[in-house]
Amino acid sequence: MGNTAAATPYTYGTAASGSSLDTLLETKLVILWGHNPTETIFGHTNYFFQKMKQNGTRFIVVDPRYSDTVASLADQWIPLLPTTDNALMDAMMYVIISENLHDRAFIERYAIGFDEGSMPEGVPANESLVAYLTGAKDGVVKSPRVGGKDHSRAGANHSPTGA
Repeated sequence: MGNTAAATPYTYGTAASGSSLDTLLETKLVILWGHNPTETIFGHTNYFFQKMKQNGTRFIVVDPRYSDTVASLADQWIPLLPTTDNALMDAMMYVIISENLHDRAFIERYAIGFDEGSMPEGVPANESLVAYLTGAKDGVVKSPRVGGKDHSRAGANHSPTGA
């Protein structure tokens, strides 16, 4: 079994991966994180990205370089310094969780380790994602105020289903 087959049920909540390419045209937001498809992927991916852009899909590109992808697709470019990706991810998760923008039912059904109530038996206290983000584990709240410019709301009000 490959990595994708093993991880897909834990990532998407089902063994089936993805959906049809036609559903991409209904996407409201795409975050390309360290991904430069304009220069590295040819064919149908860029065709669909251009169609999505024409249909009003918003693109956020997180990349230290001003790439061809930033120039051709980005509505917002976040030029992070190398190795600061995790701080932005933490801040985004903090906002999503603290403002109740996450899909609670999905998390309760499919996630292990989200909060203390979903931890497997025998795991020490304060090892959940929520404990980490709120600083219960190390005393450091992973809020957007920890770093510099606040990009943490980039995409926070979009669900995977576009609702």
